[in-house]
Amino acid sequence: MANEGGTRGQRLNKSQTFHVTDRLYAARVRQLYKQSHIGIVASLANSIILISLLWELVPSATSIIWISVMVLITVLRYALFYGYRRSSLTPANAGGFSMGFIIGVLLYGMVWGSAGIFLFPVESVAHQAFLALMLGGMVVGAAAVFSIIMKAYFAFALPALIPIIVRFFLLGDDIHRAMGGMGLVAGIIISYIAKRMNVVTVSSMKLQFENIDLISHLAAEKDHMEKINEDLKSEIGERERVQEALRVSEQSYRNLFDNIRDFIYTHDLEGRFLTVNRATAQTLGYTFAELIGRPISDFMPPKYRQAFRQQYLEQVKQRGFFRGVSKYLSSDGTHHYVEYRNILVQQDGNEPYVSGVGRDITERIEAEREVGKLEQQLFQSQKMEAIGTMAGGVAHNFRNILAVVSMNSELIRMKYENEPALQEIADVVSGYSKRGEQLIEGLMQFSRRQTKKDYQPLNLDEVIRETYELTSISFDKMIDIHLKLPESLTIMGDHSGISQVVMNLCTNARDAMPEGGELRIEGKKEGENAMVTIADTGDGMDRETQDRCFDPFFTTKEVNKGTGLGLSTTYGIVKEHGGEIHVYSELGQGTTFKLYFPLAPSVEHVIEGSSTEIVRGDGQKVLIVDDETDMCRVMEELLKRLGYKAAYVRSGNSAISKYRSWRPDVVLLDRNMPEMDGVSCSEKIMDYDPNAKIVIISGYDEDGPSGIDEEKKRLIKGYLTKPIEMAKLSEELAQVLG
Repeated sequence: MANEGGTRGQRLNKSQTFHVTDRLYAARVRQLYKQSHIGIVASLANSIILISLLWELVPSATSIIWISVMVLITVLRYALFYGYRRSSLTPANAGGFSMGFIIGVLLYGMVWGSAGIFLFPVESVAHQAFLALMLGGMVVGAAAVFSIIMKAYFAFALPALIPIIVRFFLLGDDIHRAMGGMGLVAGIIISYIAKRMNVVTVSSMKLQFENIDLISHLAAEKDHMEKINEDLKSEIGERERVQEALRVSEQSYRNLFDNIRDFIYTHDLEGRFLTVNRATAQTLGYTFAELIGRPISDFMPPKYRQAFRQQYLEQVKQRGFFRGVSKYLSSDGTHHYVEYRNILVQQDGNEPYVSGVGRDITERIEAEREVGKLEQQLFQSQKMEAIGTMAGGVAHNFRNILAVVSMNSELIRMKYENEPALQEIADVVSGYSKRGEQLIEGLMQFSRRQTKKDYQPLNLDEVIRETYELTSISFDKMIDIHLKLPESLTIMGDHSGISQVVMNLCTNARDAMPEGGELRIEGKKEGENAMVTIADTGDGMDRETQDRCFDPFFTTKEVNKGTGLGLSTTYGIVKEHGGEIHVYSELGQGTTFKLYFPLAPSVEHVIEGSSTEIVRGDGQKVLIVDDETDMCRVMEELLKRLGYKAAYVRSGNSAISKYRSWRPDVVLLDRNMPEMDGVSCSEKIMDYDPNAKIVIISGYDEDGPSGIDEEKKRLIKGYLTKPIEMAKLSEELAQVLG
């Protein structure tokens, strides 16, 4: 009988245990739904706060999509809650309601977790920390509400926390790895607490049901309650450990706040510092006590302070955010440019304040300024190169014009040699043509340079006089110019290069005397050198400027008024000639440049010009090829008056045909023509007749016979540069035909 009673009791206990388990699970589901509507509203409110805070840092489309999905899931969860309220929860249907709830919080967790991916504020560490804290807070709330059924808790916590923790680790820097580690540790601790809460809560609920069914076992229940009390004590200890972990976490955040290199600060609506991190204090050179409570404008240059008070503070109050760049003065007087992003923070029950982050971009600003300066120098260099190219083209066209003018003056002389008045007019025209040639030489200084092997004996005093006459035109009448060149100084050099040296130094002297003054140009022999002195009574230079005045691109003139290339070019030309250049100057005392050039060895004759003797022809045939009709006509008549038979054509193809039919003794061939240039035409003529006598004519005095096949180049009989003097033309023809 005893055994039978024991067996019956075991069966009863098993039945009661099964019944209690079903009812316990239904009670746990009921507990889940009890606070569900509050959690739904709180989650939606938090999502709106998050979007509001990150709106300026995250693309609008992403924010809208995220909040829309959140609203949709909120509606679905509320529909589930509404269905629960209209139904009667029983142990039989508890599983279905439980599954629906778990699916709902899983979707919630996935949406919140996606915030760590799609709403992650890459540029703001402070906002990243806020996002992490909000997600952590949501998980802590889930632990308190959902831990009654751990599946519900993990369905929310895992998808909510894992994405942002992974994101922090993937960023790779020390700060974000630390933040990721903190998030991971916090997640583990919270999950552990949730599990403990689950154990305690379920045990408590189970105890209630067992008390109802097992009143007779009060003694056993007492032991069980004592066990629960022990668990509660353990839970209290666990909570204390969690609080300590939170304290450590807060300390870690404080360390991050103080050790990050960017500025992190808050200020009130009057612009006074409330908090600053160590980077802010160290950069500005003040202690925390010296910064807190003081207006931020006190640490700015005076011209920035009014804008800070009247513009920045008003804008941040109205718009709720502000970003820009401001200039700060540190305690040692150095300037710092800080790029900042500030946001207005308003919390219920607390005074609003502004929170911001900033970055010292002084080095970047200075680098950008240096790049801008280099770009300006490059622009000036390219501009000078373009001027040189343009000068070459202008000189070419000007030579063609002067050629027609000078030849017509020669024609007047020959046709009206017995009329003094016309001869005088021809002399005037010829004189101005020569002045035009001098102007061309000045232009060509921008587009050519001779090599040392091309240097020829030069009368230095004549080069200086010619350059002075060309340059002095641009001088103000208030500048007195004294020219003293008592000796004939012969050097080996490049006419255009020496002319450019004199022109550069005279131009600098002019610019140094805007109110007038005196310019002195002297030349004399000093030992084995020719010494040229160019001195002014202008502003003068200090020692630093003197030390750098020959550096490329160095200039003290205003933007667009100086290239910084004049004196460096002058220095290079003097050195190319084997010379020396020295500068003597004081502020307010003017500047003196002394140039030394080696004198040329004794030479029998310095080339100064061509012969004026005209050599006449004896009926030889001369073919003129030029695309300028006026040039052809005047040259044809001049050649006829010199005793030649002359004819002209205006293109390369016509020249080839004319040569074959007329067989001239010599061809005067313009190098630069449309369709077929002189080089191609000369080669075709020499292909037809290797003995052809060709003289190339060009408006570019530096072209020479370049560009012609080497084998045929030696067959070219001569080369003339426009404008052509009659004596030079007749002499060249005599040599070619002789």
